[in-house]
Amino acid sequence: MNAWSDIPEDILCSIYARLPIMEVIVSNSVCKSWQSMVGARLDGIQFPSQVPWLMLAEENNKHGLSSSSSGLRSFVDLSSKNIFELDLPETTNRKCFGVGFGWLLTIDIHLRMDLFHPLTRRKINLPHYSTFEKYNPQYDNEIKKPTNIHFQKAIVTADPWDPKVQDFNQDCVIMVIYAYGYPAFAKLGDKTWTDAQLDYPLQYDVVYYKSQFYFINGYDVLAYNMDGDQAPSTNHIVRNPTFGTQKYLVESEGELLLIFRCFENNCPTEVPHLTTSFEVLRLIKMNESSGKHGYELEKVKTLGNRSLFLGYSASFSLSATNLNGYRGDCIYFTDDLLDRFFEKEDCGGRDMGIYNLRNKTFEQLYARESLSFFFPPLWYI
Repeated sequence: MNAWSDIPEDILCSIYARLPIMEVIVSNSVCKSWQSMVGARLDGIQFPSQVPWLMLAEENNKHGLSSSSSGLRSFVDLSSKNIFELDLPETTNRKCFGVGFGWLLTIDIHLRMDLFHPLTRRKINLPHYSTFEKYNPQYDNEIKKPTNIHFQKAIVTADPWDPKVQDFNQDCVIMVIYAYGYPAFAKLGDKTWTDAQLDYPLQYDVVYYKSQFYFINGYDVLAYNMDGDQAPSTNHIVRNPTFGTQKYLVESEGELLLIFRCFENNCPTEVPHLTTSFEVLRLIKMNESSGKHGYELEKVKTLGNRSLFLGYSASFSLSATNLNGYRGDCIYFTDDLLDRFFEKEDCGGRDMGIYNLRNKTFEQLYARESLSFFFPPLWYI
């Protein structure tokens, strides 16, 4: 064996199986032969428990687009404090959102959308942004600026890739929230988006929980059922409290949590908003034997060993027991209050931190600056 590129495929795959997924990405970029040799076999590798990485903002010029054509993107492993630069030209000048299962949803200024997996470099085309029902055709008559891309959240019901057929998962549904709160969905392979017809359209967050989509808006929590041959149906689950500017839904150990994020508005000019507190509630089904029906909310005082991750990605909960460097009973949050830093240069990314729910204290998440109104930092897992 005369070079790293001569390592046998079976041995390389065996090594990869012992590495966290992000270290695989880094090592896989060492040489092109590793990418081509191993890429087709990565589906069968069972990786250890994954550690969330903070995907930093892309370097911007005054127009909000990348000033570099290198395609390098920076990721921070908070457990080791290491920063990795990965060659990801597929994300250059594209707005990105974490959807889970190692995938990103990306949108460019021409409104083309796709799912991209940084590890395998696979890309799955999604319907064009212009097929959204609430899409404003006047956008095509304006200068295409990144700030015109109105998009909040995206989640998937399953891994978008099916390794058995080596193609996209035809059973995977992607649900998004676009245009300041309108939900829409598509099955992989669809040519257009379908708006989810809800009684109240302006949604903050969505989670796939017990085979249904749950939404939270300014008034209540809704369940949107798409199973079976019947037309989709909506159920009002519970009224939510009015406090909090930003609201999230997270599944944690089989429970549905509602998280409310409160802000200080009277901040310095360079910091348009600042998180001041979080409130966490759990959804509880009433005991029908007592004559009560429906659901109620109960305040959560501690998360135990769970860590919550919120921001420009699917909201998720992980056990801190398996996360070296992360702590339980904490909320790890990034800056995602779009309307506060909209069209303001170097604004998104200033309001990030770690919140201890029991002690009600804040800590710094990332010591350096990573700012962008177009693509602020997000969680990748």
